[in-house]
Amino acid sequence: MERGGGGGGGGRREEAELAAALQESARLEEERRVTEEQPPEPEALSREEEPPEPEAPPREEESPPADFICPITTEVMSDPVMAADGHSYERKQIERWLATKSTSPMTGEALQHTHTFPNHALRRQIRERRVARGALSGFSRVGTRSQAAARRVSADCTLVRTEVNK
Repeated sequence: MERGGGGGGGGRREEAELAAALQESARLEEERRVTEEQPPEPEALSREEEPPEPEAPPREEESPPADFICPITTEVMSDPVMAADGHSYERKQIERWLATKSTSPMTGEALQHTHTFPNHALRRQIRERRVARGALSGFSRVGTRSQAAARRVSADCTLVRTEVNK
């Protein structure tokens, strides 16, 4: 599709694409939430005679720093890269964006190039925070996480600790 000639039609198209990307992000977040809220496994239900262990009250989590959040997905990044606009994005998401556009997702301005570069410092900060917060906490845009999510974060922390100790 060509730009120009329409008096700003390209801007509306980019707005529509950004809106579609945000809707997709919201859909994925809803799927993740539904998955985390699934009922316990049948094995756990068969032990009804044992009283359930009391859960610790949900702890208010501190929101992650804004720099840790991908502007496209609104999730904490795991593989941050820097684009020509100077902003960091999750690698897969910005590559998907740049496959069809040559503008900044943040500003809408044309990018000088579409190359991305790993943001090692930001990646290290994100990993350090994950390790420092321990196995039962993680990053979330909401205040608490389910036990399944805590197990995934714990596994990530174990992997990071293994990599660090090599």
